[in-house]
Amino acid sequence: RSFAWPLFPLAQIYIFKMTTAQGAVINVIATSSTVVVQRFIGGFIARRLKLSMFIGRLMNTFFALAYALSPNVYGIYVSQLLAGLANSINNVAYFSYLVDTAEDRRAAIGTYSVLMGVGALIGGEAGGITYEVLERAYGVGVLRPMFLYVAIARAAAASLFLTL
Repeated sequence: RSFAWPLFPLAQIYIFKMTTAQGAVINVIATSSTVVVQRFIGGFIARRLKLSMFIGRLMNTFFALAYALSPNVYGIYVSQLLAGLANSINNVAYFSYLVDTAEDRRAAIGTYSVLMGVGALIGGEAGGITYEVLERAYGVGVLRPMFLYVAIARAAAASLFLTL
C-alpha cells in the first residue's frame, strides 16, 4: 500500500507540474469527501464487512490509476472524490473486523497497528529506492509505469480479502 506514497508527490511535481495550490485542492477534495461519506458508510460496513474490506482496498487502485493515466490534474481531482469512500471504509472496516473476530481484541489491534506501521515504513522505502534506481535508467517518465504496477499490485492484494 505504501509503495506509491513517495511517488505521488514526485508525479505532482514532475508529471503534472502542480502548484502548491493544486496540491492543496487534492487534500481538500479527499478530506471533504471522507467527512461527507464516512457518516453514511457505517451501515453498509456493518452489513457487508468482508465485502467492504475488499472494496476499500480495491478502491485504492484508482488513485494509482489516476496518476498513471490522467492527462492533467483534473483526473487527479476526480480520483480524490473516490477517496471519501475508500478512506471511510479503510478507517472503519479493518478495526471492525478485528473487534468482531479476534478473541483478544487488544492484542489483535496492537498487532495490526504494528504491522501496518512496519509495512508503511518498508513500502515507502521500497517505493523510493525503486524510483531512484529506475529514474537513473529511464528518467522521470518511469513514474507512470510504476503507478500502473502499483494499481495492479493493489488490485491483487485486494482480492485476498475475498478469501476471508
